[in-house]
Amino acid sequence: MSLNATIERLDNHRVALKVEVGPEVVDRALDRAYRRLVRRVTIPGFRKGKAPRSIFERFVGRAALWDEAMDEMVADAYLQAVRETGIEPIDQPKIDLQPDYDANRVAFRAEVLVKPEVQLGDYRSLRLEPEPAAVSEEDVDEALERLREQRAELVAVEDGRPVQPGDFVVIDFQGRLADGTPIERGAAEGYLVEIGAGQLLEGIEDGIVGMRVDETKDIPAKFPEDYGVDELAGKEAVFSVTVREIKERRLPELNDDFAREAGPYASLEELRAELKNSLERSARERAEREFRDRLVERVVEEASVDLPEALVERRLAQLRASLERRLAERGLTLEAYLKASETTPEALEADLRRQAERDVKTDLVLDAVAKAEGIEVGENELREEVERIARSYGSSAAQVRRLILQNPDNVADVRASLRVRRTVDRLAELARAAAAAPEEGAGQPA
Repeated sequence: MSLNATIERLDNHRVALKVEVGPEVVDRALDRAYRRLVRRVTIPGFRKGKAPRSIFERFVGRAALWDEAMDEMVADAYLQAVRETGIEPIDQPKIDLQPDYDANRVAFRAEVLVKPEVQLGDYRSLRLEPEPAAVSEEDVDEALERLREQRAELVAVEDGRPVQPGDFVVIDFQGRLADGTPIERGAAEGYLVEIGAGQLLEGIEDGIVGMRVDETKDIPAKFPEDYGVDELAGKEAVFSVTVREIKERRLPELNDDFAREAGPYASLEELRAELKNSLERSARERAEREFRDRLVERVVEEASVDLPEALVERRLAQLRASLERRLAERGLTLEAYLKASETTPEALEADLRRQAERDVKTDLVLDAVAKAEGIEVGENELREEVERIARSYGSSAAQVRRLILQNPDNVADVRASLRVRRTVDRLAELARAAAAAPEEGAGQPA
């Protein structure tokens, strides 16, 4: 496209692109506009779509042709000017058009927010390594104990003893408010409760301790002030509880039979060895994640950048929407969340803003590192990443693949995510190399 583009630097991370589009480009755009419009307009003496351009212009007016051509022409010219000048817009431009109909020229001024310049620290010299991922025999013992608990059986107590903490008790209960009014949905039969797990209102489980099978007891309780049902919040109540059955959890013995039931293990020692290997793998993966998190934090801390408020506000809106969506999925309102977390709207907003600022700075710094290291995502890498994501959905792989590839925004998101991952990989490689190299002056004679 024949055009001339110049940049004017403004304040607050904004630039103004001044673009002039030549007559030959305007003519081609007007011709395309004519070919689209002529098929939609009936002109006396001509079949639809067959009127010459000169006749068409006299019939509908040249202004209609310019209006049709302008959007496509300006959009194309703006994108070419962005590529030629090398700016990186992060918002939609505000465009001021200056067409010259007589000279077949178009000029416009596009004011747009661009990425700020990032001053990176000496990220290549950071000396960091993952923390050692040690697994002790006590860790293995705890893992074995969790396996035992997963395979525990609930066995009825036969010796007639009373309920003890930790028992599982089958109860019938009926709740009434202090004035004797039955509590709606406050009754049940055959309800299984673990004593001490806090499943019931405070005080009820303690009141069941010491009861025997077929014993009935009235146990006072009080609904919390922040209870989800307003009519019950803070109210005094009494629950009539009858114990129907007492069960205790019985753990299997740790022996070779247990190992064989737990999986393809010939002995308890073989199971222990596999558990230790699994714990060590998990520990190494956790240590690697924590190492990379610390590394990114350090790189971001040592960089400086003036954050555009528009980017912070955009990220802040995303964080608010994400929080509200998560609360809605749990059946909570924002007001209930604030009350439960004992915070104020102002404090929550301040926390979200700090998170938004961290997120924006991290994105900008990692982008600057990627540029400094020449990290780009090729088409083959992109296709492989799309395939990896699609395969992770199993039987829905084909549908997910189409969903990504048919939406340019989804493709851009996958490309950006992969670029960030490769950037962090590069930072980890540099940090490990720096940590392995002898420090300057080390080993030199004094």
